[in-house]
Amino acid sequence: MSGRRGTTADPRTTWSARDRARELGDRVRVRRKALRLSQEQLGEACGLHRTYVGQVERGEVNVTVRNLLLLADGLGVDVAELVQGLREAS
Repeated sequence: MSGRRGTTADPRTTWSARDRARELGDRVRVRRKALRLSQEQLGEACGLHRTYVGQVERGEVNVTVRNLLLLADGLGVDVAELVQGLREAS
């Protein structure tokens, strides 16, 4: 892969990134439900829109560090709890 814009990414890497995004989303969802929060309530606590929270939980968006920190704060966890172990499969 050349790294230039417009080139096709390696499908294995792309799939792996999607898997990790879904896993992150699952962790957010599990924690949110454990706190008995709706997506809307979590969004309000974080300053994020409820639809964005849903997109994160489904692994549909590439979460920025800023938004990851906001989500962790809203969930009352250290950001490391949400991302620990999310690495590309060997």
